[in-house]
Amino acid sequence: MKKIKYIISIFAVALLASCTQEIQAPIISVRTVTIDQGDQALAVGQSVKLTASVQPVNATDRDLKWSSSNEDIAMVSAGGKVKALSVGEVAITAEAGGVSDLITVKVVAKLVPVNGVSINPSSTTLKLGETQLLKAEITPSDATNTLVKWTSSNDRVASVEKGLITGLKPGTATITATTNDGNRTAECAVTVEDEPLPVATLDADNVSPVSAVLNGKVIAAEVSPGIMVGFQYAETPSDLPFNSTTLEAAISNSEYNFSAGISGLEPGTTYCFRSVIRLNDEEYYGEIKTFVTQSPESLFSYIEIPESDIKQTSVVLKVATALSNVLYESISYGFMWGTEESALNNTLPANLVSEGIIQATLTDLSYETKYYYKAFVIIDGLKLDSPQWDVTTLHFIMESVDLGLSVKWANANLGAQSPSDGGDFYAWGETEPYYIGKEPFIWKSGKENGYDWATYSMCLGSYNTLTKYNTQDSFGSIDNKSVLRPEDDAANVALGGDWRMPTDAEWTELRTECSWEWIIKDGRNCQKVIGPNGNSIIIPTPGLIYGTDLVGKNAAGSFWSSSLYLSSPFMAWDIYFDMNSDGIKRRNDNRSDGRSIRPVEGSAPANDFTFAAVDLGLPSGLKWANANLGADSEEKSGDFFAWGETESYYSSFDPLTWKDGKSAGYNNASYKFYSGGTYTKYYSSVDSKKVLDPEDDAAHVLLGDAWRMPTKDEWTELINNCEWTWVSSGGKIGYTVTGTNANSIFIPASGLMSNKSLDNVGFGNYWTADLDDSFKEYAHYYAVSNEYLKYSMPFYYTNSYYRYYGYTIRAVTE
Repeated sequence: MKKIKYIISIFAVALLASCTQEIQAPIISVRTVTIDQGDQALAVGQSVKLTASVQPVNATDRDLKWSSSNEDIAMVSAGGKVKALSVGEVAITAEAGGVSDLITVKVVAKLVPVNGVSINPSSTTLKLGETQLLKAEITPSDATNTLVKWTSSNDRVASVEKGLITGLKPGTATITATTNDGNRTAECAVTVEDEPLPVATLDADNVSPVSAVLNGKVIAAEVSPGIMVGFQYAETPSDLPFNSTTLEAAISNSEYNFSAGISGLEPGTTYCFRSVIRLNDEEYYGEIKTFVTQSPESLFSYIEIPESDIKQTSVVLKVATALSNVLYESISYGFMWGTEESALNNTLPANLVSEGIIQATLTDLSYETKYYYKAFVIIDGLKLDSPQWDVTTLHFIMESVDLGLSVKWANANLGAQSPSDGGDFYAWGETEPYYIGKEPFIWKSGKENGYDWATYSMCLGSYNTLTKYNTQDSFGSIDNKSVLRPEDDAANVALGGDWRMPTDAEWTELRTECSWEWIIKDGRNCQKVIGPNGNSIIIPTPGLIYGTDLVGKNAAGSFWSSSLYLSSPFMAWDIYFDMNSDGIKRRNDNRSDGRSIRPVEGSAPANDFTFAAVDLGLPSGLKWANANLGADSEEKSGDFFAWGETESYYSSFDPLTWKDGKSAGYNNASYKFYSGGTYTKYYSSVDSKKVLDPEDDAAHVLLGDAWRMPTKDEWTELINNCEWTWVSSGGKIGYTVTGTNANSIFIPASGLMSNKSLDNVGFGNYWTADLDDSFKEYAHYYAVSNEYLKYSMPFYYTNSYYRYYGYTIRAVTE
C-alpha cells in the first residue's frame, strides 16, 4: 500500500499599509497523486497509456509532470504514454504540485501472456472478524505479469486487500481476482456466519500526528484470570496477520473494557487495528477498524491577526492547533520566520497561551516588509510544520509611551519613519518644514534662505519685528502669548487629538526624572530615555539647521518646547545634547532655527493663560508676574520651593510623589544647602552672602535672565502702593492687587509645604530673595491673609523662617 503523501498548504495573508487586513484567496495544495494503473510488464517496443488522479479536485496546481528513472529502458511522454525500449526495470513517476506517485514497469524481451487465473480456495466460510488469505494462481506459470486486482461484491460483508479477506457482517459476498494482463478473472464465494465474537474493537481516540489510544471490549460470557487482551495494528489489513505489532493491554473496569496507547506513528497515515484476546489457547479477533493520524496541514489553522497586534516593528503571531494527547514524553512549540518564502531561517519559541492557541511576538522588524512564518511543534523529537503564511508590518505609526510622567511621550520625532529617524525640522511655531526634500535640501518657494528671520512667518524680516508671541514692545507687536496655540503647534496640526509639543516644564521633567544613556540604533547615535516605570523611548541625533546649513547630524539633538523665552521673546525654550559634552541642556534659541519636535500626548496646557509681566505703576518701575512660578493660571499656587532650590521636591503633587533623595519632604534632610549638621551656603561661617545668587534663584533659572525673585523691600513696595482686595469665590482664594494705573494681579493664598504635608491654606507664604541677616538658618518671606484683619492687624505679615520650608514664589522683572 502506498503511503499517503502531503504537502504543506500555503495561505497568503496580506496586511495593507492602510492598516486594514484582507485575507487573500488561499492556495489549494495538492494532497495526493495516484497513478490509476498498477505496475506494468511490457515487451520491448510495446507502449501503454497511463493516467493519474489528483486530489483535491480544486487544487490550484493540478498539472501532471511525467518522468522516467531510466529513459534507456522506458520513456514517458508529457501525456503519460510509456514506451518500452530495452530489457530492465524502471520507475515511472507522476507529479503535481510537489506531490508524486510512481509505479514499476518491467520490460522483457518477449512477453509471455496470461491465459487464465484461479483462486484457491474457490469458496470459504468465515466468522465475524475472522480473516483468511486467498491465493491467485496464474497460468501459464511463466507468465510475465502475474499481478492481479482484488475486489469484493459486498465490502460491508467481506473486505479484501491483497488477497486477505475479512468477515465484517453476516451474509455472502463474491471475491474476484482480475489479472493485470488480459483481464482474466476468477471468483471465490464467501459466507460470513452470524456467530458472536468474544471481543469487540472500539474506536481509536486521542489521535495525534504520532500517537493514538486504541480501545476494545471483551464480550465473552466468562473471563478467566489468564486471559490476554490487546491489539494488532499495521498500515494495511493484509499486514495484520503476518506483519503487525501486537500490544498487550489490561481490562480496566467491570464492563471488560481495555485500551492501550501507541506512539511513534507517521503523521497523516491511515492505520488498521483490531482487538485480540487469547482465551483457552485460542486467539480471537475483533473487526478491523482504521484511524488516520493528524497531518501537519490539519494540525494548525490560521488565526487572522488583529490590527492591534500588528505594529511598525513587531507582530503578535497566533496559530490555532488541534493537537491534544496524553502520550507525549516531550512537546514544544515555535515559529519559523524570515523575509524569503523559501528560507525561513529564524526560530522563535512560542507558548501555549490558552487551549489550542500558540503565540509569540516577533520584534525588531522592518517597516512595510513582508515576513513569512509558519508554526511548528516538536513531539518526542519529531518536528511538524504548519502551513505557511505571510504578514506585512505596517509603515510607521506615531504611538505614545507611558514613562511614568505627567504626559506620555511619542515613540519618534515628528515626521520620522522610525524611532531612530530624525524626522523633520521646524522653526518655532511653524507647522511645516521649509523644504520638500532633504539631504540634499530642496527648499520651498519663498524659503530659499532656509531657516532664517527672512523666511520666518511670525516676523517682518528680523528678530525685533515679531508679529505673534511677544511680551515686550522692543521686539515687535505685543500679544503676551507665551505658549504655542494649537494652530501653531506642529505636533497638534500633524497628529490631532491630544498630541502637542511639550512645554518647557515637561521637557524639564523628562530631563530630570528619567535616565539617559547613549546607544546605537539602526546605525545611528541615539539617547535611550528610561522613565521611572522602566519604559523607554529612543531620541536620535538629527542635528539642527541654521539658515541652509545642517550641523551636528548623528552627533547632536535639539528639540523645541512650546514655551516662549519671556526675557527675550525672539527665542523659545529647547533642550540640547551632543556626543561631545555631558548632560542634557536646557537652552533658549532663536525661533527661526530649524529644530526637531518630539510630540507628547496629554491634556493641553492652559493656553488661554499667558504668563506675562504686569506694570502696576510702582515707583520703582518694577513689573510683577501675573502668576506664581510653576502655575498655569493666576489663581493656582504653582510649585513650592525651598529657599535657594530651583526645583520642587515632588514629581507630582496629586498624588504626592517625591523625587529621588527628597522622600523626607520639606526639611533639612532634603535641603541641598544642609549637610553634616550645618548649612553649606548663605551662612556666616561659610560665606557672607545675603541675597540669592542667580543660579540659586528659581525665577531666574526657570524663566530666564530677565526674571528673578523679589527682595523684602520690593514686597513692601507692592503692599504699600497697591490696593489689596480679598477674594474667596469663583475658585479663587487670595488677594486681587490693583496698582495706581488700574492694572492688577492676583496673589493666591495657597499655604505652604511642611515636611510631607500642605498646611495653612488661606495664607499666602512667598519667599523673598533675602537671607535673614541675624539668623541665617532663616530667610525672609511675606505672608498674606484676611485672617489678620479680624485682629485689627495688617493683611500682610513679614517674617523669616527655616529655609527648607516649601513656599510659593512670585517673580519680578525690571
